Amino acid sequence: LIFWLEKAGCVISISPGVMGVVFGAMGTSVPDCLCSLFVARQGLGSMALTNVWGSNCFDLLLALGVPWVIYLHIHGGVMKVRGSASLSVWMGALVVFFVLVSMASKFHYHRWHGYMFLGIYLTFIAYNFANDALHFAA
Repeated sequence: LIFWLEKAGCVISISPGVMGVVFGAMGTSVPDCLCSLFVARQGLGSMALTNVWGSNCFDLLLALGVPWVIYLHIHGGVMKVRGSASLSVWMGALVVFFVLVSMASKFHYHRWHGYMFLGIYLTFIAYNFANDALHFAA
């Protein structure tokens, strides 16, 4: 998947970072989304939410941690991730915003929450494409 995302990005002039954050993330997150949708339709909103948190913790801590430990153990040095500062700020801000909105609504979610989160996600995607065009275009 990663190999083909990188090749496709090269062909259409999109950086590997944006290909990963947009298309790679979709490819790995659609099963989680479907799982959350399935359990939410059964009225198990807590399970849907904990699936999202658990999946992201797994991806962030293990799916990055294990490969980096192995690579750095073999090759040494440090792992430099281009463009990670702005992405980290975005992710931190999104988590804080989500928690604040959830607390303000006492963890009761309404349709407008879904529209708002979808709008924020589309803004996040647009930002990544715009940032890519400004900073990483060849």
